[in-house]
Amino acid sequence: MLRSDDTGKHVIGVQDLLQKHLLLESQLSALGTRIRNLNKRAQPYMKSLQPETQQLQKRLEPLNKDYEKSVSFLARDSIYVLYAHTRVTR
Repeated sequence: MLRSDDTGKHVIGVQDLLQKHLLLESQLSALGTRIRNLNKRAQPYMKSLQPETQQLQKRLEPLNKDYEKSVSFLARDSIYVLYAHTRVTR
């Protein structure tokens, strides 16, 4: 769904896409909360300069980047889904 350009051609198809999109938004929001909590819990370790700090940072950076990329894709898809919804419900 995140990389799909399918916007549906009928009201039922668009409503289905809208429901899927809302579910993805909800799941991504919950994931974002978990990632923020993980980052918050990692801060004391990052400041302590322990030997594991680099490994922790190597694991958190891609996680944060992938999350931000997913948020961007979902925002882009939101525009398509809302456009499709307004187009077929006129």
